[in-house]
Amino acid sequence: MLCFNIIYTRIIQFILKKSELRKLISDYTLLKIKSKKHNVTAQLKEIKHRYFHETGRIISDDIN
Repeated sequence: MLCFNIIYTRIIQFILKKSELRKLISDYTLLKIKSKKHNVTAQLKEIKHRYFHETGRIISDDIN
């Protein structure tokens, strides 16, 4: 039973991480659209940094 709990929590953590990455990508695309009217460079930089830290990849490469 203990082994099942460990595996289950790792699966749940992976799913949460995947959803967090989707949220980062959606926030990034919305801010890119908004950047034409407002200055959101600091927020974009923070999202790029968080995405790179989590995945090791650049967010703009993954979107395109």
